[in-house]
Amino acid sequence: IFLLARSWPLIAGIAGLPDLIGWVGAATAIGAAIIAGTRTDLKRILAYSTVSHLGLMAFALGLGEVGASVFHMITHGFFKAVLFLCAGNIAHGLGQATVSVSQAGGLAKRMPLTFACFTAAALSLSGVWPFAGFYSKDAILAAALHAGPAAAAAGLLVGALSAFYIFRMLFLVFLGPRPRQSGPGPVHEAEAVMAVPVIFLA
Repeated sequence: IFLLARSWPLIAGIAGLPDLIGWVGAATAIGAAIIAGTRTDLKRILAYSTVSHLGLMAFALGLGEVGASVFHMITHGFFKAVLFLCAGNIAHGLGQATVSVSQAGGLAKRMPLTFACFTAAALSLSGVWPFAGFYSKDAILAAALHAGPAAAAAGLLVGALSAFYIFRMLFLVFLGPRPRQSGPGPVHEAEAVMAVPVIFLA
């Protein structure tokens, strides 16, 4: 995305190429968000989420919004770092290398700090005001709304899907557990050396 943004004066001069990049980005954002909503491993959910947001950045470039694309790349770097580090803290707290949603549930009371940081990052990812993700996603969505009904529909769909998969993850991991979840075994909150960076990024 950074190289595309740096090269945009050249790319924008080629007829049809910005539109192609934009629609490939939109398809990537929608497809990866749908996959993220079906995964169970915490790291895989966040990995597909990252692919989806890279697609959203390419979509913004295709709309001619270079600034909004780079802005979202920066805000995404912060809230996605928080989410990945929270997933790592959960795995560490459970004494495992990785965790699926079936092994979690009800962690909000046992890991309140991780829950608070994860919630802040999830709200940012979803584009909720006044978190950072709101401003970058709003700029992209505003451009999509001005670009026509197809772009507007794609932008709104990406926004809705991203909110769905991240809050599905939040509800399954931190609330519950549901009957189909085994629930966590012994778990502990992250030590200061792991918690402080997450708080700073959040």
